[in-house]
Amino acid sequence: MMINKIYLATFFLLLSPGCTDFFVEISKDDIWMSEEYRQIKLLYRPENHSSQPSPDKTIINNILFQQNLYIRRICDSIKMTYNGNVLIYLYNSDESEEKIGTRGGGHAIPNFLCFYYTYHTNLAPYTDQYGMENPPLGAHEIAHVLSHHLLGTAGTKLMSEGYAVWLEGGYGRRLLRDIIKLLLFEPDHSDILSPTQMLKKTDYKEEIYYPNAGMFVHFLVNRYGINIANKLFTIPKDLFILEFRKLTSVDFNFMEEDYQNFLKKL
Repeated sequence: MMINKIYLATFFLLLSPGCTDFFVEISKDDIWMSEEYRQIKLLYRPENHSSQPSPDKTIINNILFQQNLYIRRICDSIKMTYNGNVLIYLYNSDESEEKIGTRGGGHAIPNFLCFYYTYHTNLAPYTDQYGMENPPLGAHEIAHVLSHHLLGTAGTKLMSEGYAVWLEGGYGRRLLRDIIKLLLFEPDHSDILSPTQMLKKTDYKEEIYYPNAGMFVHFLVNRYGINIANKLFTIPKDLFILEFRKLTSVDFNFMEEDYQNFLKKL
């Protein structure tokens, strides 16, 4: 189905950490194709829309299937229920930097239950933790949408990006455990970040911060359970350590030592 109708407001702004910080303008004259399956509505560019390819029918069907599966698996992981829909805008790779500010990846707008993403045809081979082979989109952005919608706006970048990477199970088309193991091989472990470091400083390189945050959330869920992690999701930085102690009766410094030992055993 071809549409040139604007689906959402012309401008969006969401003030929350990480890749959910975003302005986007959608022109009412933009031309989109639309396909819908179960809880996913996908808007994508028609054939020959730009110099780079638009997704074909096989890719579209894969995206719809995979994103629906991610909804179910994410909800299972965070012990929440979601019966609504998610809207995806998929831009061709040669227009995405101008339209959504990135040459790869995307941005989530949880308040509007949607996200924007870049369609690439030359992605590295990758099988994610859900068994999806070479997913064009992955689970990162839909994890942002669902976690912020179901749990509340994240209070820290640590938890926002941590949940998205943990629920994706990887970053940059590499599995999370493999990334952390490589960082642990560095002699000084300088790229292994403590929870305190990630709370206080959030402008580390994305390829360092995101996997560290994802592994910390994995540890939190493993040690303290998903209910504790979910309660910490919306806690602001200034209250995070205090609330952690209240919820777990564990000293934050002791937890950090435990976390370092947890990493060594990977």
